Amino acid sequence: RAMKFHDLNVVVDNDPAFGPIHQASMANFLIKLGYDGIAYNVMATPPLEKRHRCSIESCKSEEAAEQKKAGKNLTRRSGSSLLRLDGRGFRQLTRITVTIDDSDIGYFEGSGPILNSYDLVAVRPVSEKAFDLSCRVLRTDIISLDLTSRLPFHIRPTLVSAAVARGVFFELCYTHALRDAGARRQALTNADMIVRAAKGRNILVASGAAQPTELR
Repeated sequence: RAMKFHDLNVVVDNDPAFGPIHQASMANFLIKLGYDGIAYNVMATPPLEKRHRCSIESCKSEEAAEQKKAGKNLTRRSGSSLLRLDGRGFRQLTRITVTIDDSDIGYFEGSGPILNSYDLVAVRPVSEKAFDLSCRVLRTDIISLDLTSRLPFHIRPTLVSAAVARGVFFELCYTHALRDAGARRQALTNADMIVRAAKGRNILVASGAAQPTELR
């Protein structure tokens, strides 16, 4: 297939003990829906420990497990933590989304080793200054906003254009908008502003889901 579909915002914990079974349940549901990839997303609020590093590991496929099994070593079939690919390719990425306001900007800029341990970096600015710098300066791949409530700043086309010119994407998440009619109306209003300001460029639609039942 020429076009590939990824959900780049599936929420998980940065905890190996939490990981494989939950991650695989989310990924397998996306595979069933026809997706080609996933980003396991850790939501974070400063300050993070200096020792913080991504500890998320990609789930193994059932095919890979079958190749590695040797006789009695596979008496336990850990299918709930394996991906059912049936020969398909499926990309697994890691991501961190950091919520920032004015007081967190310096911390974010000095968190290179933490951010570098993830494949994708996203910011969720909650102040006008944080949004301004996220668009113009901060090292980020994605700007993710809470679309279900009134934004605490204006979406200025000049800032959005600056972000697009730097290759930054704006994320529209649908999960929370599905839960409440009021939130859905606000999300549609905010999404329309962003799409118009970006002139339809660099728009990323993702779930923001924490459970398989929230995936579409």
